[in-house]
Amino acid sequence: MTLLSEAAAASIRRDLAILYVHTYTRTPRTRTSADAYDDGSRDWVPGTPVVGVKCKYDPLATMSVDISTRTTINTPTLTVAHDDPTTVGHLVSDIRDSSGAVLLAGPLEVEVDAPSADFGPVLERVLTLRGGQVRRL
Repeated sequence: MTLLSEAAAASIRRDLAILYVHTYTRTPRTRTSADAYDDGSRDWVPGTPVVGVKCKYDPLATMSVDISTRTTINTPTLTVAHDDPTTVGHLVSDIRDSSGAVLLAGPLEVEVDAPSADFGPVLERVLTLRGGQVRRL
């Protein structure tokens, strides 16, 4: 059972758009074709970069504690519109705030694409980027 109709989802998507206060550059990539000796490590072919894509950047911090150290890992994430074509394997770079200041230069590869569809239609997606910062305290 779907709790949200498509019309309600469209309205919520419009409202969520004001939260996308950052922009980024998306570089789509495709894999080269496999040959008889393919070992699974085919090369990527970059596409045309798309500049100024709206998003919400958030470096999620997690902490790990053991007997002698505390380690903080900042994992860069982007929340994007439901129809943003960025997907796993694409590159994200030049993440900027609303004043134009660079928050993360990159490029970083999209590692996880998690759509949020708790109540029916997908409203937005969260992209996890490979290349978090590790800091030992």
